[in-house]
Amino acid sequence: MRNGIFRFLFFYNFLLLTGVAAFAQIDVSRLSKELKIAKEDNRKVLVLDSMALYYRDANPDTALKFIRQGLELAQGIKYIYGEAKLRSVLSQLYGHWGNRDDAYKESLHALQLFRAVNSDTGIASAYNQLSVVEAKMGNYDSAMYYILESKKIFEKYHDTDDLVHTYINLGNIAEEDVHDDKALDKALQYFEIALTYAKDNKNSRLSVLNNIGIIYGKKGELEKSLTYFNTVLTETDTITNFDIVRINALINCVVAYDNLGDHAKAFKYLGEELKLARSRHMLEEEVIGLINLGAMQSNTDTAKGLQSLRDALALSIKAGNKSLQLKVYDNMVDVYTDHKDFKNAFLIQGLQYRLSSQVFNMEKAKQISNLQASYELEKSNIKVDQLKMINHKNETQKTLLLIFVCFITTALLIIIFFYRQTILLNSQLKVQKEELKQLNTIKDKLFSVIGHDLRSPVGSIVSLLSIWDTGSLSEEEKKEVIYHLKSQTRATLETLDKLLNWGQSQIKGITIFQTEFAPKRLIKDSLELLMEQALKKNITITDNTPPDIQVFADRLQFDFVIRNLLSNAIKFTHIGGAIEISTDNDAVKDFTVFKIKDNGIGINEGRHKTIFEAIGNSTDGTANEKGTNVGLKLCKEYVVTNGGQIWVESVEGQGAIFCFTIKNKAT
Repeated sequence: MRNGIFRFLFFYNFLLLTGVAAFAQIDVSRLSKELKIAKEDNRKVLVLDSMALYYRDANPDTALKFIRQGLELAQGIKYIYGEAKLRSVLSQLYGHWGNRDDAYKESLHALQLFRAVNSDTGIASAYNQLSVVEAKMGNYDSAMYYILESKKIFEKYHDTDDLVHTYINLGNIAEEDVHDDKALDKALQYFEIALTYAKDNKNSRLSVLNNIGIIYGKKGELEKSLTYFNTVLTETDTITNFDIVRINALINCVVAYDNLGDHAKAFKYLGEELKLARSRHMLEEEVIGLINLGAMQSNTDTAKGLQSLRDALALSIKAGNKSLQLKVYDNMVDVYTDHKDFKNAFLIQGLQYRLSSQVFNMEKAKQISNLQASYELEKSNIKVDQLKMINHKNETQKTLLLIFVCFITTALLIIIFFYRQTILLNSQLKVQKEELKQLNTIKDKLFSVIGHDLRSPVGSIVSLLSIWDTGSLSEEEKKEVIYHLKSQTRATLETLDKLLNWGQSQIKGITIFQTEFAPKRLIKDSLELLMEQALKKNITITDNTPPDIQVFADRLQFDFVIRNLLSNAIKFTHIGGAIEISTDNDAVKDFTVFKIKDNGIGINEGRHKTIFEAIGNSTDGTANEKGTNVGLKLCKEYVVTNGGQIWVESVEGQGAIFCFTIKNKAT
């Protein structure tokens, strides 16, 4: 239970990093005076943005009031840069409230506006904010892409304050790489770099110290972590502008002392954290404190512990934060289970399951919504470029008219030049029109395939639930229904994930982060995930991959290719069949050839070249498993992006061998 709390606090800190450096440096009284006397509307918009940033954490409702006031003014005077800055703060505000969907959309909107006015620093800030939102949604590859893009721009302009946030976010993303044994050490390196940039900014420096303390806590060096947390507490003891940083340090001290067995100190710091959170009306921070309080109280007084958790539940519902609600349910189940009150544990677990299902459905809906938002963003960017060209064309015409009045000869030459420019612009417009048409085709194709391939398994789930609802099933029949429900749900989730990955790669392009790694571990992980599927068909899988080989590729993309090809092999292998995984380092120079061989139904020779291209036409498996060819299409795109090739060797009725190549090392 305690490890879970410590992990949760890390995510809590992650969302508070963007823009934190500016908070302590803002003189709100001076801004209030400037807002009253400012004559230019542009300046008023920027002042309102600064005031919204000041109140963002301490008083979100006041911050929202200033944002709305600023947006109305900025849109009225068509001040695009000011609107972009306000939408960036609005995205941070939505993130603070746990509204990830709106946070994502506002970040994209801000990015589009910054691009329209060619503001490099604004674009970098938008990338930084998008990385925070993507990481909160678990999309760490996208988060890493955005943060690296922002890092390039901030380094170009030597922007030390924003480089602090960038390296903090890099550390937090690196720490989440579950496949990297040195993830914590890499995160610590990023935080130490952030600390060098933050030496002249107290608020940023304290935030970095908090993060370093968390890493040492996760490494098990609790005494060392406490030195960092206590440094933060000492430096914020008499200052009121550092409430968020101080609350983080207090909660982290609670976890550290509780794990060290010093419960008296843990309760002392917890009391101070709750008092501060309540005085500042910070609902989510109060909920986190109450969760910790309930977890500790339940060790000695179950009734008190449960009451604290009930209070936390009520506040999390009031705050509308479903993630916190799930955390409360998780702790309540632990308490009831520890005290053998299985009846109440079962009831709470049912509530937790229903809420988890709601959150799952919401997150999947948001992924589709964000995919559509990405498409709309690309379409809007094309429109922005068209408007720029039209504006340029109009300005050129005005200039030509003035020159024509004064200098006839010069005007004729400029008209000829303008004519050539117009031809070029028309050519560019045609190209962009074709790109827009292609994006629209991709969108239509994606949603058509989603509608076709998800209708059948979702319909089966509804039918199975209707059978269950009759109440007339025997225990054996219930087990059979549950088995089929799990199978259909797994198939639906797998299909949806593949379609979303494909759609995102078509609209955003494939992001690649290549490293050198041993593939044996990833293959082992994939086998564990698919073992239940293989056992149900009594299929034997043999892994002959040498443990000492190293390859150079994107780890996540390699993992996807292996898992998808293994899943397909199981799908098309008969009951009692066999699958073999092997490698060949001699067939292709500087490459390792991976082979996944099965003795299943095989593939007609006419489909060998098209099997990696078609979408929506998939053969049923030997146990009538449904699917789509999106997985194989993504496999080819990922392998080619990493510099390799993929092909199939098969005779119909005699099984198949899927082969692909990966580089042995960086070249």
